[in-house]
Amino acid sequence: MIVLPIVNGDSVILVRVKRPVLADSPLELPAGSCLENETPSAAAARELAEETGVQVMELQRFVPLPPLSGSPNRSPFLLHVFVVQISSEEFLDRRSHDSEIQEVLLLSLSEALQLIKTGEIYVSVPVAVISRYTLGRTDILSKLSVH
Repeated sequence: MIVLPIVNGDSVILVRVKRPVLADSPLELPAGSCLENETPSAAAARELAEETGVQVMELQRFVPLPPLSGSPNRSPFLLHVFVVQISSEEFLDRRSHDSEIQEVLLLSLSEALQLIKTGEIYVSVPVAVISRYTLGRTDILSKLSVH
């Protein structure tokens, strides 16, 4: 399950996650798995709070997007993808985050796409989620240089 937290309609919350196996802390979206007897939307709310400190109690705010396959040759499961709209105030009022998170960042969607373009965001699922979400947003795409 992965969460695309959109702030004020034009920015995205990303987390820099400590990944010792990569010897890096790549930029990712909040993500995780469902606990026993937990619904995907409840897991999305929990992971968002754990990884960013942003608390969203109303589960209906987590809107499902089409699922993704993270690794079809290794895992037969589709990833639940949710978008949640968040206000600037909710972002600013966030609490502390998990110790596996090095940093919580707020970037414009245009900045996130530029980081994908340059390879600074390189984990495949966040690349796919952010790219797919912005493909229909001509207001954002028009700001990018396509060179």
